Amino acid sequence: MAETTDVVGREHNTSQWFANASSFQLHQPIFNYNASTSQPGSLPVPGSNTAPSPSSSNQLTRTKFPTESELYSQLLWLEKRGYPLWIPAPSQPIPVEFKKQGVRIGDVGILTTTGGFDYLFNACLPHNDPANSAGLPEGFEPLIVDQGHISQWQDMYPPGSHVSSCWDDVQVTLLPQSQAKIPGVPDEVGAGMSFVPRRSTGALLILPEGASSTDHKSLDEFRDYGIIWARKWFQFANSPPYSRGTKNLYLVTGCDKTRAWGVACFLDAPVGSVIMHFVPTAGELPKYRFSRRDYAKVQSGSDTFGNHSGCIFTRGFKIAIRQRPVIRTTTVKVTNFAELNPDVNDIFQSQNNVRSFSSWARMLGHRGGGTSSDLVDEDVSDRDSHPFRARVFHLPMLYIQDTEHSM
Repeated sequence: MAETTDVVGREHNTSQWFANASSFQLHQPIFNYNASTSQPGSLPVPGSNTAPSPSSSNQLTRTKFPTESELYSQLLWLEKRGYPLWIPAPSQPIPVEFKKQGVRIGDVGILTTTGGFDYLFNACLPHNDPANSAGLPEGFEPLIVDQGHISQWQDMYPPGSHVSSCWDDVQVTLLPQSQAKIPGVPDEVGAGMSFVPRRSTGALLILPEGASSTDHKSLDEFRDYGIIWARKWFQFANSPPYSRGTKNLYLVTGCDKTRAWGVACFLDAPVGSVIMHFVPTAGELPKYRFSRRDYAKVQSGSDTFGNHSGCIFTRGFKIAIRQRPVIRTTTVKVTNFAELNPDVNDIFQSQNNVRSFSSWARMLGHRGGGTSSDLVDEDVSDRDSHPFRARVFHLPMLYIQDTEHSM
């Protein structure tokens, strides 16, 4: 794939540019120069046989930037609440029951490149549950879990709260009330909220009505269950009607959810220029939108059923399979990333992002909270008639590092 960079010139000897042309002039010309991304080059000086210098090559190579979902998830991962979803709303098309409830403990699905959770089925619900009406893997047997081992916090986030990658550098104020108060809108939101970050790069999650949090404590049960059923799950996900071709599946063990939300991110903006106004609109249930969004990518949403169906953070296990055509063994590796130092370059592997994760962390003033010794690693091998390798990773704080598969 080639990149196009504009090179502006003012005074040139035209005979050196087009040796066989005549009777023309160039006045402040603009030339488009195509350079390969794998071997970036620079525009040679007319009439010169000198090779381009590294500095000129770098000037002509356009920097690649992450997508909004990549930037948002990378920056808010530092808050250690789980995988931040740029799209909290339930995926489409889905069973109506899932649309009403959103992500729940036991859900099996795919984390999409656009920042959402693509639901397949729920491993903790029976065959005939409406949430499993779209189909189940062959031989499916639900995981029976103890409901008494579920921890719930209904008011994990109070109304009018926000989560930011730059907590100490965001000015938050209430907008002046210019009309009658909208029914159902918390006093903490009022006529709306203004957010003015004092940094050039950041991510922001707004929770006008607060949010709840749910986690299952028996992680070993989920891990062992995922190891046993991994092969069937991948066969299901990669066969019609789904045929996703995915190499990674996710088993949810916990999540933070809300009824209404706003998400935003910004990159390399002039300091002090990012301004966002988040305001309510009237309806049977209040809705919220960004009425102003200077230098920021934003989106908002709400649940029309009145439920906490918007998943803002998800926690659980990542399951990956590697085919081993020669050695017919099953090797399971479980890695706990709960205390992993976030300043690890390859946690976020993306072809679209050339800026390392450690540079984001340094830029935002975050420090790692753990060391490599916090990594729990278990290997179990046993003979099996199916030549594949299953790898299961727990991500109570978000991304997992898989040395053999990328997201």
